[in-house]
Amino acid sequence: MKKVLSKRLIGSQMGYSILELLVASAIFGVVLVPMVVLLGNVLVKYSAADLITATNLGREAMESTLFNHVWSNRDNETEQNNIFWKVERRVEEEQELLKITVNVYRVRDEKLLVSLYTEHFTESKKEDLSGL
Repeated sequence: MKKVLSKRLIGSQMGYSILELLVASAIFGVVLVPMVVLLGNVLVKYSAADLITATNLGREAMESTLFNHVWSNRDNETEQNNIFWKVERRVEEEQELLKITVNVYRVRDEKLLVSLYTEHFTESKKEDLSGL
């Protein structure tokens, strides 16, 4: 008797209907699509190591500019941690005040990672202030 009962239960189950498969696919798509988008955004964003490297390169360029008194525009490419970086220095003079901007890009995607800015008095302005 038990064998007859178990054969009826197994024989009555034929699988999933198309409607059940469509509902399951829709639920899976609603969950999967945002997860793929989120994962893509995480992979595209820059890692902390990249930001630290870019900041150090920018700081080094800014300190070199101020220490060596080189007041000219300059673009420089360098390799650090197997990644090529572009360091761009722009110097503008306005009424004895130098505005120095250093931008650091990753060469692969040309997207700005770090921008540093400072202002610096020229020598004649420093002399005027030293008499105070």
